[in-house]
Amino acid sequence: MLKHGFLLSLLLAVAQAATAQTTYSFSGLAWGESVEIVDSKLVASGFSGCTYFEKIKCKVLSSCVCSFSGGPVESGWVSFENGKLSSVSVRPYDLAAATVALRQKYGSPLPKKDEPRSGMLQKPEGPRWESQNGETLEVNSIGYLVYVSGASNKDAASRSRSDASKF
Repeated sequence: MLKHGFLLSLLLAVAQAATAQTTYSFSGLAWGESVEIVDSKLVASGFSGCTYFEKIKCKVLSSCVCSFSGGPVESGWVSFENGKLSSVSVRPYDLAAATVALRQKYGSPLPKKDEPRSGMLQKPEGPRWESQNGETLEVNSIGYLVYVSGASNKDAASRSRSDASKF
């Protein structure tokens, strides 16, 4: 019981900087922050933070990933594009409690897409929220909470437009 209460309070606390339907945040991280700032915020929140080599890689490459764990998070990673935070993925130990906390914080998720699914390998989609700024927060099919910045979603949408195709 204590573990579930702690998880619920932590998840509510880490989302505290966000206001309903305007922005989504994990552990006080803000979109566009550098790897140094993100690492220091993760460590201050009790997570393992980025390794030395991940921080170097993020300074050299245009896109990189930094993994972390700790507290109620079994595993997680932060992604950077051009040195700026673009997405956060976390796998909580208790996905059900995390989903309840997200529903309490952000309200009802968007309706599920009514798209035909072909193939046996596709898994049903989980709850999904989208902010006024184009940010998304979803529970993916393998149990991760995925936070994506509006800028990353916009870039992905422009890359997948049919008029952007090279074929």
